[in-house]
Amino acid sequence: MNKILIFLMCATLIFTSSCGRAQNSNTDDQIINMLKEFYIAHSNIWSIPTNKISTLEFNKALDSLAEIYCTPKLRAEAKKYLENGGYDLLTNEKGSIIDSSEPLTVFKDLNQTNTFVISYTSFDADASGNNIKQKVKLHVTVINDGDSYKIDSVR
Repeated sequence: MNKILIFLMCATLIFTSSCGRAQNSNTDDQIINMLKEFYIAHSNIWSIPTNKISTLEFNKALDSLAEIYCTPKLRAEAKKYLENGGYDLLTNEKGSIIDSSEPLTVFKDLNQTNTFVISYTSFDADASGNNIKQKVKLHVTVINDGDSYKIDSVR
């Protein structure tokens, strides 16, 4: 009888621990997909030529995107930075236009809780206006906002 009880306890322990890992993996996949969606949409807004969109429309588009994907605190902070000098807090001004010919990668940062590393190649311009490519690496923290995950900080 004791052997059967020990076997059942071990089986239960193995089953519950593997289910926990599967749930974590599924959650991580959802967050990774959300971050990819956000950064691609964010890049698409930045890619609109300035003669095709007013500053007001541009700021509204970025704010609407932040409303969906960011915490209210980060959204307000990003809006303030953008309006007070054009600084893109959501990319730490490292590059807002993603080079679509190269992959955007997102993976979990195993050293920090709820943090993911996003890397991509971005277009920027040098002092003479020529396009240059640069590698961008961001550490993005997400939090559970009830029924979804939201971006809480970018560094």
